[in-house]
Amino acid sequence: MIQAQTRPDYASTQAALEKIRSSKALPSVPAVALKTIEICNDPDANLSRLAKMISSDPALAAKMLQMANSSFSAARTKVTTVRDAVVRLGLKVTRITVLAFSLATETRRKRPAAFDIDYFWRYALTTANGARLLAEATYPAWSDDAFSAGLMQDIGVLAFQYAIPEAYAEVLDRHKTEPTAELWEIETDVLGMTHMEVGSHLLRSWRLPDEICDPILRHHRPIGEEAKSLPPKTVQITRLLSLGADVARLFNEPGKGITHEMLMLRGREELGLSEETMTNLLKRVQSAVSETLALFTIRGGTTLSYDEVRAQAASEIARLSCEMSEEIHAWQAHAERAAREKEELEAEKARISEKMVTDELTGTLTRKEFLRRLDLEMAHAARVQADSALMFVDIDNFKSVNDQYGHAAGDAVLRALGGFLKSHLREEDAVGRYGGDEFVVMLARTRPEAAMKIAERLRFGVAHMSPSWANGVPGVTVSVGLYCARAGKPVTREEMLEKADRCLYAAKTAGRNCTRYDAG
Repeated sequence: MIQAQTRPDYASTQAALEKIRSSKALPSVPAVALKTIEICNDPDANLSRLAKMISSDPALAAKMLQMANSSFSAARTKVTTVRDAVVRLGLKVTRITVLAFSLATETRRKRPAAFDIDYFWRYALTTANGARLLAEATYPAWSDDAFSAGLMQDIGVLAFQYAIPEAYAEVLDRHKTEPTAELWEIETDVLGMTHMEVGSHLLRSWRLPDEICDPILRHHRPIGEEAKSLPPKTVQITRLLSLGADVARLFNEPGKGITHEMLMLRGREELGLSEETMTNLLKRVQSAVSETLALFTIRGGTTLSYDEVRAQAASEIARLSCEMSEEIHAWQAHAERAAREKEELEAEKARISEKMVTDELTGTLTRKEFLRRLDLEMAHAARVQADSALMFVDIDNFKSVNDQYGHAAGDAVLRALGGFLKSHLREEDAVGRYGGDEFVVMLARTRPEAAMKIAERLRFGVAHMSPSWANGVPGVTVSVGLYCARAGKPVTREEMLEKADRCLYAAKTAGRNCTRYDAG
Protein backbone atom coordinates (compact mmCIF):
# COMPACT_ATOMS: atom_id res chain seq x y z
CA MET A 1 0.00 0.00 0.00
CA ILE A 2 1.38 3.44 -0.95
CA GLN A 3 2.09 5.66 2.04
CA ALA A 4 1.33 9.38 1.91
CA GLN A 5 4.36 11.58 1.25
CA THR A 6 4.95 15.33 1.04
CA ARG A 7 4.89 16.37 -2.59
CA PRO A 8 7.25 19.00 -4.09
CA ASP A 9 6.08 22.58 -3.70
CA TYR A 10 5.01 23.17 -7.31
CA ALA A 11 2.27 25.71 -8.00
CA SER A 12 0.74 23.29 -10.50
CA THR A 13 1.48 20.19 -12.53
CA GLN A 14 2.01 22.41 -15.56
CA ALA A 15 4.62 24.44 -13.67
CA ALA A 16 6.37 21.22 -12.69
CA LEU A 17 6.39 20.02 -16.28
CA GLU A 18 7.88 23.31 -17.45
CA LYS A 19 10.50 23.13 -14.70
CA ILE A 20 11.62 19.70 -15.90
CA ARG A 21 11.55 20.66 -19.57
CA SER A 22 13.71 23.72 -18.97
CA SER A 23 16.22 21.84 -16.79
CA LYS A 24 19.81 22.35 -17.98
CA ALA A 25 20.57 18.76 -16.97
CA LEU A 26 18.04 17.42 -19.47
CA PRO A 27 19.73 16.48 -22.77
CA SER A 28 18.62 18.84 -25.52
CA VAL A 29 17.23 17.70 -28.85
CA PRO A 30 19.60 18.69 -31.69
CA ALA A 31 18.33 21.26 -34.16
CA VAL A 32 18.49 18.78 -37.03
CA ALA A 33 16.04 16.49 -35.20
CA LEU A 34 13.62 19.32 -34.44
CA LYS A 35 13.80 20.57 -38.02
CA THR A 36 13.22 17.03 -39.30
CA ILE A 37 10.10 16.72 -37.14
CA GLU A 38 8.86 20.06 -38.46
CA ILE A 39 9.30 18.98 -42.09
CA CYS A 40 7.74 15.54 -41.51
CA ASN A 41 4.68 17.17 -39.89
CA ASP A 42 4.09 19.26 -43.03
CA PRO A 43 1.35 17.62 -45.18
CA ASP A 44 3.29 18.87 -48.23
CA ALA A 45 6.68 17.75 -46.95
CA ASN A 46 9.53 18.38 -49.39
CA LEU A 47 11.49 15.11 -49.45
CA SER A 48 14.58 16.67 -51.06
CA ARG A 49 14.68 19.34 -48.37
CA LEU A 50 14.23 16.68 -45.69
CA ALA A 51 17.02 14.52 -47.12
CA LYS A 52 19.32 17.52 -47.28
CA MET A 53 18.55 18.36 -43.64
CA ILE A 54 19.35 14.80 -42.50
CA SER A 55 22.48 14.67 -44.67
CA SER A 56 23.85 17.70 -42.83
CA ASP A 57 24.63 15.24 -40.01
CA PRO A 58 26.78 12.47 -41.58
CA ALA A 59 26.39 10.11 -38.62
CA LEU A 60 22.60 10.52 -38.70
CA ALA A 61 22.50 10.04 -42.48
CA ALA A 62 24.47 6.80 -42.12
CA LYS A 63 22.04 5.52 -39.50
CA MET A 64 19.06 6.31 -41.73
CA LEU A 65 20.60 4.34 -44.60
CA GLN A 66 21.28 1.41 -42.26
CA MET A 67 17.68 1.51 -41.02
CA ALA A 68 16.27 1.63 -44.56
CA ASN A 69 18.42 -1.32 -45.65
CA SER A 70 17.66 -3.44 -42.57
CA SER A 71 14.96 -6.09 -42.25
CA PHE A 72 12.88 -3.44 -40.43
CA SER A 73 11.79 -2.07 -43.82
CA ALA A 74 11.44 -5.56 -45.34
CA ALA A 75 12.98 -4.34 -48.60
CA ARG A 76 14.84 -6.57 -51.05
CA THR A 77 16.86 -3.88 -52.82
CA LYS A 78 19.49 -1.61 -51.32
CA VAL A 79 19.07 2.18 -51.20
CA THR A 80 22.12 4.42 -51.41
CA THR A 81 20.70 7.92 -50.91
CA VAL A 82 19.11 9.53 -47.89
CA ARG A 83 16.15 10.62 -50.00
CA ASP A 84 15.46 7.03 -51.02
CA ALA A 85 15.84 5.96 -47.39
CA VAL A 86 13.20 8.49 -46.35
CA VAL A 87 10.84 7.29 -49.09
CA ARG A 88 11.28 3.67 -48.00
CA LEU A 89 10.86 4.29 -44.28
CA GLY A 90 8.06 6.84 -44.60
CA LEU A 91 7.72 10.16 -42.81
CA LYS A 92 6.47 8.68 -39.50
CA VAL A 93 9.37 6.28 -39.07
CA THR A 94 11.85 8.88 -40.35
CA ARG A 95 10.59 11.40 -37.82
CA ILE A 96 10.83 9.09 -34.81
CA THR A 97 14.09 7.47 -35.95
CA VAL A 98 15.88 10.80 -36.27
CA LEU A 99 14.56 11.89 -32.86
CA ALA A 100 15.49 8.58 -31.21
CA PHE A 101 18.97 8.44 -32.76
CA SER A 102 19.61 12.01 -31.63
CA LEU A 103 18.35 11.40 -28.10
CA ALA A 104 20.26 8.12 -27.78
CA THR A 105 23.47 9.88 -28.78
CA GLU A 106 22.89 12.83 -26.43
CA THR A 107 21.83 10.73 -23.44
CA ARG A 108 24.82 8.39 -23.71
CA ARG A 109 27.18 11.34 -23.93
CA LYS A 110 25.75 12.97 -20.80
CA ARG A 111 24.32 10.41 -18.38
CA PRO A 112 23.63 10.29 -14.61
CA ALA A 113 26.13 8.13 -12.76
CA ALA A 114 23.58 5.64 -11.40
CA PHE A 115 21.44 5.40 -14.54
CA ASP A 116 21.89 2.50 -17.00
CA ILE A 117 21.12 4.36 -20.22
CA ASP A 118 21.82 1.33 -22.42
CA TYR A 119 19.26 -0.71 -20.48
CA PHE A 120 16.74 2.13 -20.91
CA TRP A 121 17.13 2.12 -24.69
CA ARG A 122 17.15 -1.69 -24.80
CA TYR A 123 13.82 -1.69 -22.96
CA ALA A 124 12.42 1.05 -25.22
CA LEU A 125 13.44 -0.76 -28.40
CA THR A 126 11.96 -4.04 -27.16
CA THR A 127 8.70 -2.23 -26.34
CA ALA A 128 8.66 -0.51 -29.74
CA ASN A 129 9.35 -3.70 -31.69
CA GLY A 130 6.82 -5.64 -29.62
CA ALA A 131 4.13 -3.01 -30.22
CA ARG A 132 4.98 -2.90 -33.94
CA LEU A 133 4.78 -6.68 -34.38
CA LEU A 134 1.49 -6.81 -32.47
CA ALA A 135 0.13 -4.02 -34.67
CA GLU A 136 1.21 -5.84 -37.84
CA ALA A 137 -0.86 -8.83 -36.69
CA THR A 138 -3.95 -6.76 -35.84
CA TYR A 139 -3.89 -3.18 -37.17
CA PRO A 140 -1.16 -3.11 -39.86
CA ALA A 141 -1.90 0.46 -40.93
CA TRP A 142 -0.97 1.63 -37.43
CA SER A 143 2.30 -0.31 -37.06
CA ASP A 144 4.47 2.78 -37.66
CA ASP A 145 2.54 4.72 -35.01
CA ALA A 146 2.83 1.78 -32.58
CA PHE A 147 6.60 1.62 -33.13
CA SER A 148 6.97 5.40 -32.73
CA ALA A 149 4.92 5.57 -29.55
CA GLY A 150 6.60 2.46 -28.13
CA LEU A 151 10.04 3.96 -28.64
CA MET A 152 9.08 7.14 -26.78
CA GLN A 153 6.54 5.89 -24.23
CA ASP A 154 8.93 6.03 -21.26
CA ILE A 155 10.81 9.17 -22.27
CA GLY A 156 9.34 10.75 -19.12
CA VAL A 157 11.43 8.33 -17.01
CA LEU A 158 14.49 9.60 -18.87
CA ALA A 159 13.48 13.19 -18.09
CA PHE A 160 13.04 12.42 -14.38
CA GLN A 161 16.42 10.68 -14.22
CA TYR A 162 18.24 13.66 -15.75
CA ALA A 163 16.25 16.62 -14.40
CA ILE A 164 15.44 15.53 -10.81
CA PRO A 165 17.63 12.45 -10.10
CA GLU A 166 17.54 12.70 -6.30
CA ALA A 167 13.75 13.01 -6.09
CA TYR A 168 13.29 10.22 -8.62
CA ALA A 169 15.67 7.97 -6.67
CA GLU A 170 13.08 8.04 -3.86
CA VAL A 171 10.43 6.87 -6.34
CA LEU A 172 12.60 3.97 -7.52
CA ASP A 173 13.56 2.99 -3.97
CA ARG A 174 9.92 2.82 -2.95
CA HIS A 175 9.05 0.84 -6.06
CA LYS A 176 11.57 -1.82 -4.98
CA THR A 177 10.00 -2.10 -1.53
CA GLU A 178 6.41 -1.86 -2.82
CA PRO A 179 6.44 -4.16 -5.88
CA THR A 180 2.64 -4.45 -6.03
CA ALA A 181 2.28 -0.68 -6.48
CA GLU A 182 2.40 0.74 -9.99
CA LEU A 183 5.37 3.01 -10.75
CA TRP A 184 3.07 5.81 -11.92
CA GLU A 185 1.13 5.64 -8.63
CA ILE A 186 4.33 6.17 -6.63
CA GLU A 187 5.39 8.96 -9.00
CA THR A 188 2.07 10.70 -8.39
CA ASP A 189 2.41 10.30 -4.65
CA VAL A 190 6.04 11.46 -4.41
CA LEU A 191 6.31 13.94 -7.30
CA GLY A 192 2.71 14.92 -7.99
CA MET A 193 3.01 13.85 -11.64
CA THR A 194 3.77 10.76 -13.72
CA HIS A 195 6.38 9.93 -16.33
CA MET A 196 3.48 9.55 -18.80
CA GLU A 197 2.50 13.20 -18.26
CA VAL A 198 6.09 14.39 -18.50
CA GLY A 199 6.78 12.28 -21.60
CA SER A 200 3.63 13.44 -23.37
CA HIS A 201 4.43 17.05 -22.46
CA LEU A 202 7.98 16.80 -23.83
CA LEU A 203 6.89 15.16 -27.06
CA ARG A 204 4.23 17.80 -27.64
CA SER A 205 6.85 20.50 -27.10
CA TRP A 206 8.92 18.77 -29.81
CA ARG A 207 5.89 18.95 -32.10
CA LEU A 208 5.04 15.26 -32.22
CA PRO A 209 1.37 14.66 -33.11
CA ASP A 210 -1.49 13.74 -30.78
CA GLU A 211 -1.70 10.23 -32.27
CA ILE A 212 1.65 9.55 -30.53
CA CYS A 213 1.30 11.77 -27.45
CA ASP A 214 -2.22 10.73 -26.39
CA PRO A 215 -1.50 6.98 -26.10
CA ILE A 216 1.74 7.72 -24.24
CA LEU A 217 -0.23 9.80 -21.74
CA ARG A 218 -2.44 6.79 -20.95
CA HIS A 219 -0.45 3.63 -21.67
CA HIS A 220 0.08 2.44 -18.06
CA ARG A 221 -3.41 3.24 -16.73
CA PRO A 222 -6.45 1.05 -17.48
CA ILE A 223 -8.56 2.90 -20.05
CA GLY A 224 -11.93 1.55 -18.85
CA GLU A 225 -14.91 3.82 -19.35
CA GLU A 226 -12.67 6.54 -20.83
CA ALA A 227 -12.48 4.48 -24.03
CA LYS A 228 -16.02 5.57 -24.90
CA SER A 229 -14.90 9.16 -25.38
CA LEU A 230 -11.61 8.42 -27.17
CA PRO A 231 -10.94 7.83 -30.87
CA PRO A 232 -10.65 4.10 -31.67
CA LYS A 233 -7.06 4.59 -32.88
CA THR A 234 -6.02 6.14 -29.56
CA VAL A 235 -7.59 3.24 -27.67
CA GLN A 236 -5.91 0.60 -29.81
CA ILE A 237 -2.46 2.25 -29.86
CA THR A 238 -2.68 2.62 -26.07
CA ARG A 239 -3.51 -1.08 -25.79
CA LEU A 240 -0.64 -1.98 -28.13
CA LEU A 241 1.77 0.11 -26.03
CA SER A 242 0.68 -1.62 -22.85
CA LEU A 243 1.16 -5.04 -24.46
CA GLY A 244 4.48 -3.89 -25.95
CA ALA A 245 5.63 -3.03 -22.43
CA ASP A 246 4.67 -6.57 -21.37
CA VAL A 247 6.87 -7.89 -24.19
CA ALA A 248 9.75 -5.74 -22.91
CA ARG A 249 9.23 -7.08 -19.37
CA LEU A 250 9.20 -10.64 -20.68
CA PHE A 251 12.55 -10.28 -22.46
CA ASN A 252 14.32 -7.97 -20.01
CA GLU A 253 13.06 -8.62 -16.47
CA PRO A 254 12.82 -11.58 -14.08
CA GLY A 255 9.44 -13.06 -13.19
CA LYS A 256 8.94 -14.31 -16.74
CA GLY A 257 6.43 -17.01 -15.82
CA ILE A 258 3.57 -14.72 -14.76
CA THR A 259 4.46 -12.15 -17.43
CA HIS A 260 4.32 -14.80 -20.16
CA GLU A 261 0.95 -16.12 -19.01
CA MET A 262 -0.54 -12.63 -18.75
CA LEU A 263 0.83 -11.66 -22.17
CA MET A 264 -0.74 -14.71 -23.80
CA LEU A 265 -4.04 -14.03 -22.01
CA ARG A 266 -4.09 -10.34 -22.99
CA GLY A 267 -3.15 -11.13 -26.58
CA ARG A 268 -6.13 -13.48 -26.80
CA GLU A 269 -8.69 -11.36 -24.94
CA GLU A 270 -7.69 -7.86 -26.07
CA LEU A 271 -6.43 -8.48 -29.62
CA GLY A 272 -8.04 -11.81 -30.49
CA LEU A 273 -4.66 -13.44 -31.21
CA SER A 274 -4.33 -17.20 -30.79
CA GLU A 275 -1.52 -18.73 -28.75
CA GLU A 276 0.11 -19.94 -31.98
CA THR A 277 0.04 -16.42 -33.44
CA MET A 278 1.45 -14.94 -30.24
CA THR A 279 4.19 -17.58 -30.17
CA ASN A 280 5.22 -16.89 -33.77
CA LEU A 281 5.14 -13.16 -33.09
CA LEU A 282 7.33 -13.43 -29.98
CA LYS A 283 9.82 -15.59 -31.88
CA ARG A 284 10.41 -12.60 -34.17
CA VAL A 285 11.15 -10.25 -31.30
CA GLN A 286 14.77 -11.33 -30.76
CA SER A 287 15.95 -10.64 -34.32
CA ALA A 288 13.99 -7.39 -34.54
CA VAL A 289 15.39 -6.09 -31.25
CA SER A 290 18.94 -7.29 -31.93
CA GLU A 291 18.99 -5.48 -35.26
CA THR A 292 17.66 -2.19 -33.91
CA LEU A 293 20.03 -2.39 -30.93
CA ALA A 294 22.92 -2.62 -33.39
CA LEU A 295 21.55 0.33 -35.35
CA PHE A 296 21.37 2.38 -32.17
CA THR A 297 24.75 1.01 -31.01
CA ILE A 298 23.21 0.00 -27.67
CA ARG A 299 25.52 -2.14 -25.55
CA GLY A 300 25.10 -4.35 -22.51
CA GLY A 301 23.45 -7.74 -22.53
CA THR A 302 22.30 -10.18 -25.20
CA THR A 303 18.70 -10.44 -26.27
CA LEU A 304 17.32 -13.84 -25.32
CA SER A 305 15.55 -15.97 -27.88
CA TYR A 306 11.89 -16.71 -27.31
CA ASP A 307 12.70 -20.38 -26.73
CA GLU A 308 15.05 -19.35 -23.89
CA VAL A 309 12.44 -16.98 -22.48
CA ARG A 310 9.73 -19.62 -22.63
CA ALA A 311 11.98 -22.18 -20.94
CA GLN A 312 12.63 -19.75 -18.08
CA ALA A 313 8.92 -18.93 -17.87
CA ALA A 314 7.99 -22.63 -17.70
CA SER A 315 10.58 -23.20 -14.97
CA GLU A 316 9.22 -20.30 -12.92
CA ILE A 317 5.61 -21.42 -13.37
CA ALA A 318 6.56 -24.93 -12.24
CA ARG A 319 8.31 -23.51 -9.18
CA LEU A 320 5.38 -21.24 -8.33
CA SER A 321 2.97 -24.11 -8.86
CA CYS A 322 4.98 -26.27 -6.49
CA GLU A 323 5.08 -23.54 -3.86
CA MET A 324 1.38 -22.94 -4.21
CA SER A 325 0.68 -26.65 -3.95
CA GLU A 326 2.62 -26.84 -0.70
CA GLU A 327 0.70 -23.88 0.72
CA ILE A 328 -2.61 -25.44 -0.27
CA HIS A 329 -1.69 -28.74 1.36
CA ALA A 330 -0.67 -26.94 4.53
CA TRP A 331 -3.99 -25.10 4.58
CA GLN A 332 -5.95 -28.29 3.90
CA ALA A 333 -4.22 -30.07 6.78
CA HIS A 334 -5.52 -27.47 9.23
CA ALA A 335 -8.96 -26.87 7.70
CA GLU A 336 -11.98 -28.52 9.18
CA ARG A 337 -13.45 -31.03 6.75
CA ALA A 338 -17.04 -30.18 7.54
CA ALA A 339 -16.53 -26.47 6.91
CA ARG A 340 -14.75 -27.15 3.61
CA GLU A 341 -17.49 -29.47 2.38
CA LYS A 342 -20.15 -26.92 3.26
CA GLU A 343 -18.28 -24.22 1.35
CA GLU A 344 -17.93 -26.47 -1.69
CA LEU A 345 -21.63 -27.37 -1.62
CA GLU A 346 -22.64 -23.71 -1.39
CA ALA A 347 -20.33 -22.82 -4.27
CA GLU A 348 -21.73 -25.63 -6.40
CA LYS A 349 -25.27 -24.53 -5.62
CA ALA A 350 -24.44 -20.97 -6.64
CA ARG A 351 -22.82 -22.17 -9.88
CA ILE A 352 -25.83 -24.29 -10.79
CA SER A 353 -28.24 -21.46 -10.03
CA GLU A 354 -26.19 -19.03 -12.09
CA LYS A 355 -25.95 -21.48 -14.98
CA MET A 356 -29.71 -22.00 -14.98
CA VAL A 357 -30.50 -18.32 -15.50
CA THR A 358 -27.46 -17.07 -17.47
CA ASP A 359 -26.60 -17.64 -21.11
CA GLU A 360 -23.14 -19.22 -21.10
CA LEU A 361 -21.76 -17.31 -24.10
CA THR A 362 -23.09 -13.78 -23.60
CA GLY A 363 -23.56 -13.56 -19.83
CA THR A 364 -27.11 -12.26 -20.35
CA LEU A 365 -30.27 -13.95 -19.07
CA THR A 366 -31.50 -17.12 -20.68
CA ARG A 367 -34.73 -16.84 -22.66
CA LYS A 368 -36.66 -18.69 -19.96
CA GLU A 369 -35.37 -16.49 -17.13
CA PHE A 370 -35.96 -13.32 -19.12
CA LEU A 371 -39.58 -14.24 -19.78
CA ARG A 372 -40.06 -14.99 -16.09
CA ARG A 373 -38.78 -11.53 -15.15
CA LEU A 374 -40.87 -9.94 -17.90
CA ASP A 375 -44.01 -11.52 -16.38
CA LEU A 376 -43.08 -10.10 -12.96
CA GLU A 377 -42.48 -6.63 -14.40
CA MET A 378 -45.75 -6.63 -16.34
CA ALA A 379 -47.68 -7.61 -13.21
CA HIS A 380 -45.95 -4.89 -11.19
CA ALA A 381 -46.54 -2.25 -13.89
CA ALA A 382 -50.23 -3.14 -13.94
CA ARG A 383 -50.48 -2.75 -10.16
CA VAL A 384 -48.82 0.68 -10.08
CA GLN A 385 -50.30 1.87 -13.40
CA ALA A 386 -46.89 2.44 -15.00
CA ASP A 387 -45.64 2.32 -18.60
CA SER A 388 -43.08 -0.28 -19.62
CA ALA A 389 -41.18 -1.14 -22.79
CA LEU A 390 -39.73 -4.14 -24.60
CA MET A 391 -37.18 -4.11 -27.39
CA PHE A 392 -35.52 -6.63 -29.64
CA VAL A 393 -31.89 -5.96 -30.60
CA ASP A 394 -30.58 -7.93 -33.57
CA ILE A 395 -27.07 -7.87 -35.07
CA ASP A 396 -27.15 -6.81 -38.71
CA ASN A 397 -25.81 -9.31 -41.26
CA PHE A 398 -24.52 -11.58 -38.51
CA LYS A 399 -24.28 -14.56 -40.84
CA SER A 400 -21.71 -12.70 -42.92
CA VAL A 401 -19.61 -12.16 -39.76
CA ASN A 402 -19.44 -15.91 -39.17
CA ASP A 403 -18.86 -16.62 -42.86
CA GLN A 404 -16.11 -14.01 -43.31
CA TYR A 405 -14.33 -13.99 -39.94
CA GLY A 406 -15.22 -17.35 -38.45
CA HIS A 407 -17.44 -18.49 -35.61
CA ALA A 408 -14.88 -17.55 -32.96
CA ALA A 409 -15.11 -13.93 -34.10
CA GLY A 410 -18.90 -14.21 -34.20
CA ASP A 411 -18.94 -15.52 -30.64
CA ALA A 412 -16.67 -12.65 -29.57
CA VAL A 413 -19.10 -10.13 -31.09
CA LEU A 414 -22.07 -11.76 -29.32
CA ARG A 415 -20.19 -11.79 -26.04
CA ALA A 416 -19.16 -8.15 -26.41
CA LEU A 417 -22.67 -7.02 -27.38
CA GLY A 418 -24.16 -8.84 -24.39
CA GLY A 419 -21.71 -7.10 -22.07
CA PHE A 420 -22.35 -3.75 -23.75
CA LEU A 421 -26.12 -4.01 -23.32
CA LYS A 422 -25.84 -5.05 -19.66
CA SER A 423 -23.43 -2.23 -18.84
CA HIS A 424 -25.69 0.42 -20.38
CA LEU A 425 -28.94 -0.51 -18.64
CA ARG A 426 -30.31 0.15 -15.17
CA GLU A 427 -30.32 -2.43 -12.43
CA GLU A 428 -34.08 -2.84 -12.64
CA ASP A 429 -33.99 -3.50 -16.39
CA ALA A 430 -33.21 -6.91 -17.88
CA VAL A 431 -31.48 -8.20 -20.99
CA GLY A 432 -31.56 -11.74 -22.34
CA ARG A 433 -30.44 -13.72 -25.33
CA TYR A 434 -33.63 -14.59 -27.15
CA GLY A 435 -31.98 -16.81 -29.73
CA GLY A 436 -28.99 -16.80 -32.10
CA ASP A 437 -27.86 -13.19 -32.56
CA GLU A 438 -31.09 -11.70 -31.19
CA PHE A 439 -31.23 -10.05 -27.76
CA VAL A 440 -34.33 -8.86 -25.91
CA VAL A 441 -34.38 -5.96 -23.45
CA MET A 442 -37.02 -5.06 -20.85
CA LEU A 443 -37.17 -1.43 -19.70
CA ALA A 444 -38.96 -1.39 -16.36
CA ARG A 445 -41.47 1.38 -15.72
CA THR A 446 -40.22 3.51 -18.60
CA ARG A 447 -42.25 6.08 -20.51
CA PRO A 448 -42.28 5.84 -24.33
CA GLU A 449 -40.22 9.02 -24.83
CA ALA A 450 -37.47 7.76 -22.54
CA ALA A 451 -37.58 4.25 -24.04
CA MET A 452 -37.06 5.67 -27.53
CA LYS A 453 -34.03 7.64 -26.37
CA ILE A 454 -32.55 4.56 -24.68
CA ALA A 455 -33.09 2.45 -27.80
CA GLU A 456 -31.38 5.01 -30.01
CA ARG A 457 -28.54 5.48 -27.51
CA LEU A 458 -27.86 1.74 -27.51
CA ARG A 459 -28.04 1.47 -31.29
CA PHE A 460 -25.79 4.51 -31.78
CA GLY A 461 -23.38 3.29 -29.09
CA VAL A 462 -22.92 -0.10 -30.78
CA ALA A 463 -22.22 1.48 -34.17
CA HIS A 464 -19.63 3.89 -32.80
CA MET A 465 -18.01 1.88 -30.02
CA SER A 466 -17.92 -1.64 -31.48
CA PRO A 467 -14.48 -1.09 -33.11
CA SER A 468 -12.96 -1.17 -29.61
CA TRP A 469 -14.57 -4.51 -28.66
CA ALA A 470 -15.62 -6.34 -31.81
CA ASN A 471 -12.50 -8.56 -32.03
CA GLY A 472 -11.33 -6.98 -35.26
CA VAL A 473 -14.73 -7.29 -36.99
CA PRO A 474 -15.46 -3.89 -38.59
CA GLY A 475 -18.78 -2.13 -38.85
CA VAL A 476 -20.86 -4.04 -36.30
CA THR A 477 -24.36 -2.50 -36.14
CA VAL A 478 -27.74 -3.53 -34.75
CA SER A 479 -31.38 -3.05 -35.66
CA VAL A 480 -33.84 -2.32 -32.85
CA GLY A 481 -37.55 -2.99 -32.58
CA LEU A 482 -39.29 -1.24 -29.65
CA TYR A 483 -42.79 -1.63 -28.28
CA CYS A 484 -44.10 0.58 -25.46
CA ALA A 485 -46.92 -0.72 -23.27
CA ARG A 486 -49.07 2.11 -21.92
CA ALA A 487 -50.48 2.18 -18.40
CA GLY A 488 -54.16 1.27 -18.40
CA LYS A 489 -53.94 -0.55 -21.74
CA PRO A 490 -53.28 -4.15 -20.72
CA VAL A 491 -51.49 -6.47 -23.15
CA THR A 492 -50.33 -10.03 -22.79
CA ARG A 493 -46.70 -11.08 -22.80
CA GLU A 494 -47.17 -12.70 -26.20
CA GLU A 495 -48.63 -9.48 -27.60
CA MET A 496 -45.69 -7.43 -26.34
CA LEU A 497 -43.20 -9.84 -27.90
CA GLU A 498 -45.10 -9.96 -31.17
CA LYS A 499 -45.39 -6.16 -31.47
CA ALA A 500 -41.71 -5.61 -30.65
CA ASP A 501 -40.77 -8.30 -33.16
CA ARG A 502 -42.85 -6.56 -35.86
CA CYS A 503 -40.97 -3.35 -35.16
CA LEU A 504 -37.65 -5.20 -35.48
CA TYR A 505 -38.78 -6.59 -38.83
CA ALA A 506 -39.65 -3.05 -39.92
CA ALA A 507 -36.19 -1.85 -38.90
CA LYS A 508 -34.57 -4.64 -40.92
CA THR A 509 -36.76 -3.85 -43.92
CA ALA A 510 -35.89 -0.14 -43.64
CA GLY A 511 -32.23 -0.88 -44.27
CA ARG A 512 -30.89 -1.98 -40.84
CA ASN A 513 -28.90 0.04 -38.27
CA CYS A 514 -32.06 1.88 -37.26
CA THR A 515 -34.87 1.78 -34.70
CA ARG A 516 -38.55 1.30 -35.37
CA TYR A 517 -41.10 1.59 -32.58
CA ASP A 518 -44.73 1.25 -31.68
CA ALA A 519 -45.72 3.72 -28.96
CA GLY A 520 -48.77 1.75 -28.00
